[in-house]
Amino acid sequence: MATLSKLNLFVSGFVGAIAFVMAWNWHWLWDKYSVEVVSVEEEPVKLQDEEEEKEESEYSDEQDEEDEIRSSINNVFNMIQQYLKFNKIDTVTQLLRHVLHLTGIKEQLTEIVKPRRVEIILNCITHVNQLVSSLAIAILKNIASCKAGQESASFIVPKVVDIANDILVNSLESNEKLKRLTECLANFSANYSPHTEASYTSFFNAVSKSNLLDDHEFFGESLMKVVVNLSERDLGQKVLIKPELDDTMKRVERMLKWKQGGKDSQIRCLIAINNMLSETDFQLKSQESLDVILEYSNSLHVDEEVVKRSSDILFKLEDQKQPHES
Repeated sequence: MATLSKLNLFVSGFVGAIAFVMAWNWHWLWDKYSVEVVSVEEEPVKLQDEEEEKEESEYSDEQDEEDEIRSSINNVFNMIQQYLKFNKIDTVTQLLRHVLHLTGIKEQLTEIVKPRRVEIILNCITHVNQLVSSLAIAILKNIASCKAGQESASFIVPKVVDIANDILVNSLESNEKLKRLTECLANFSANYSPHTEASYTSFFNAVSKSNLLDDHEFFGESLMKVVVNLSERDLGQKVLIKPELDDTMKRVERMLKWKQGGKDSQIRCLIAINNMLSETDFQLKSQESLDVILEYSNSLHVDEEVVKRSSDILFKLEDQKQPHES
């Protein structure tokens, strides 16, 4: 009996000890995990911090990439400038080919069209070596062929016009350089900006005063691309309608009535006339040019687009004759 009482006492003590330990552990666990619980108000703050850190990291990566592009392009143009001074033509042409490739990448293009780098490109255009000049013009054409280049590099237009005007004054024929520079100007004119008006006016006047023996070919195949692009925009139309460019628009009609330049040149003339008739006070000055338009509209022997463009002009002229309600 005494032994049983001792056993009961031992068991009771053991159970009590276990209960104490369990109670203490439970209290410790509660304190531990109650500290780690995040309230509803606190959780979004933590998530926002993480998102901000992620955005900052991404921005830092982008900034590093931009800095790397800027440094790389700057090095290339520094080398072009240095090798030009020492007349290392082979190395210059290799570097220009590299730049030409880079103009097809938008991120690179925006760095290439910085004023100092453009100045180097223009120096290459006027270089005596034909390959250097040709590659530089190809770079310029790529710049002018996309909207990003047209917008960020329109400051180039006056300098390109100066180079083209110099060729016009000193040449009896339109060489390949002049034609390609005019195509560059045509591309820039697709996004015409008023601050370049004086340059375009100067270029048109230089063409009018030039003594090119192949002027009708140059006008139809090259300059008319500039005229068409300007005629498709309100600001450009305001330039073409000015008295200073009266000779240019007369020349468009002369090309038409004499059927100069082939199908493509004739189509360009018809497009420009239709655009000007539609949006401005422009009027045909020659009955002969109107006769050719009538002939084209009823012909079975000319290209279908020539017929369509001619018919569009006649419809526009007929519409102008109709009285309109006030």
